[in-house]
Parts: sequence; structure tokens; C-alpha cells
Amino acid sequence: MSTVQLRGMRKSFPSRSGEVEVLKGIDVTVEDGEFLAILGPSGCGKSTLLRLISGLELATGGSVSIDGTDVTGTAPEKRQLAMVFQNYALFPHLNVQENILFGLKSRGADKQLRSERLTEAAGLLGLDELLERKPSELSGGQRQRVALGRALVSGQRLVLMDEPLSNLDAKLRAEMRVELKRIQRRIGLTIIYVTHDQVEAMTMADRVLMMSEGRVEQLAAPEEIYSTPATTTVGRFIGSPPMNIVDIPADSDLAYLLPGEFRDTGATLGVRPESVELHSAGQPVPGHRVYLAEATVLVNELLGADRIISTTLADDAAPTTGRRITARLEPGRKIAVEEPVSLSASPADLHWYSRNDGTRMNLAALQAA
Repeated sequence: MSTVQLRGMRKSFPSRSGEVEVLKGIDVTVEDGEFLAILGPSGCGKSTLLRLISGLELATGGSVSIDGTDVTGTAPEKRQLAMVFQNYALFPHLNVQENILFGLKSRGADKQLRSERLTEAAGLLGLDELLERKPSELSGGQRQRVALGRALVSGQRLVLMDEPLSNLDAKLRAEMRVELKRIQRRIGLTIIYVTHDQVEAMTMADRVLMMSEGRVEQLAAPEEIYSTPATTTVGRFIGSPPMNIVDIPADSDLAYLLPGEFRDTGATLGVRPESVELHSAGQPVPGHRVYLAEATVLVNELLGADRIISTTLADDAAPTTGRRITARLEPGRKIAVEEPVSLSASPADLHWYSRNDGTRMNLAALQAA
């Protein structure tokens, strides 16, 4: 069993201007056998949070519990966990077998146990034919497998990973994502995985912890993170292209889009590119869709299975700085740059957020109140 509980986790670092708080009260419970991805832009505090869980950094406030035991002040080697680092951390003078078994040997594990765990890990990771090679003779993907093998033979059921695939090329990253998830499910590991790559988080994780500026923006399953972003920050970060976010003040030319609850205050509209449809200028919008605005096509990009159309709203005097809406269409659509178009979306695909703090506004709850 490997559960992790974080309560009120805070971390500050000294600076010339005083203390800088990089984690601002993180609360999360990671269940046994769960794959949790910590996702966010550079500098959001995700790696610092992982270091607090591992004990490599000490928290300024809050607590860390592993399997119900408070380990907030416990040394890293006593926390019953394993780590996989971005740079693999392999010893260049040791071969694959020696690198994998280094931790077990240094802790005095007997030879039979080392042999059993090496056989199991090498078979699971496909390293049987590489055990005598040095790290310099391995590919990036093979080195990452060795680093993972070292974590597996430790016998720990909790594994922390800090951007372990970031040094691999796109093809190897895709292969390792599949392998890592397969191994995690087969063994039942609890994995806490830090990444800035939304593809890694969305494809491997059971839940995603989205962070920004030291705070939790949303903690949910990948499907919910994508379909129901809790804040505009999440909407802007998740998706490729990301969600269109358009500020609509009460006196805006787009105020006609505002639901009645927001007519006096204004709101921020969010709509996914795949939910946007383009129509010829002046063409009536089908009755089951909501007319959004008139626009002009700025960029037309063919990306194989998709065609990405970037538009600027027609009333913008400066297209380079004005409001833009992006649409994802089928690749066969013929649309010219600078062509005037009308934009529409399904009412169910419109997301509304507070203009003050960017948090999601629940229309059903507001109407019920």
C-alpha cells in the first residue's frame, strides 16, 4: 500500500527582497496504485512539490504523510519511496546490471534477493540483452529504462518521477509513455509524475494536478480537465490549440452573447477550437448553433488530420493585438487567408468564467439560486 497525503504544503525561499513563497498551500491525497501527474508551466512549483514529498527539500509549512505516517521531517532514505530523475543519474563507469543493483547493494541486500529482483526488472523492461553494457553504449530510451529498473528493484511501491522523458525525442517519448503506463498497471505502483508536457499528463495519468504560480488550479481526471476546465488558466494550458478565451465586458460589442445572469457584470467566454464552425460571411447560422461573431481569417495551417484556422474578430482595428478565435476543422476545408467568415458554436460548448479571478461559472447553479 502506498498512499500520499499533502496538507497545507507551503515552501518559501529567501531572496534579496524577502521571502518568496513558491508553494501556497497544497492539499492533495494520492491513492494507492494511482498515477498522478503534476502539470504546469515552468516555475509553477511542481518540481519543488515533488522534492518536498521526497524529502530533498523541507517544507516551510504543512505536512506530508505516506501510508498514514507523517514523514514531514524524515530523511529521504527513510521515506520508503524511489525516484527517477530527468538526467537518469546513471554511473558512467558501471554497467547496466551494476547501475540497477547499486541501491540494493549499498543497503546490504543479500545476493539472492538482488538476483531475483534484477531478473524480474530486466525481463519487465526488456533489458536482458543489455546488462553488460555501459551507459555510453545505450540509447536515450534504454538509459531511461535502466533508471526505471533501479527504482523497481528497490521494492518501493511509491515512485516519484521528475520529467523523466523530457530528454527523449518525440518517437521515444511516445514509446516510453506506453511502456511506463503498462508497467505501472502491471505492478500496481503509485506514481507521482512531474511534467510540463500536457500529452504525457493526459495520456498516462489517472488524475492530473494542474498548478500555476504555486497553487492548485484543478485536480481531476484528464477527461474532466479537458472538457470542464475549472479556470481560464487551465483552459489556456490544456489543448492544442488551447481553448479560445474571450473577455466580454457588459458594454462590449459581444455583450449579446452574455447569458442573462452576466448582463450587468460581463464574463469571460471559453470555447474549444473543435467546437467552432466557420460559415461564409452573411450566411445564416443553423438554428441549433449560437452565432459568435464576424471575423477575418489570419492563418490557415494544414496539420495532417486537422486544419487550424486562426481568425481575428472583425471589429478589431489591429489584428496582431486584437481578439482571436481559433477553429479546428477537417483537412479538406477550403478557406482563404483574409476571407471574411462568420463564427458559430453549439450552446453546450460555451464555457463561462468570472472576469475577476477566471474561475468557472456554473450557469445551472446560478439559475437554480
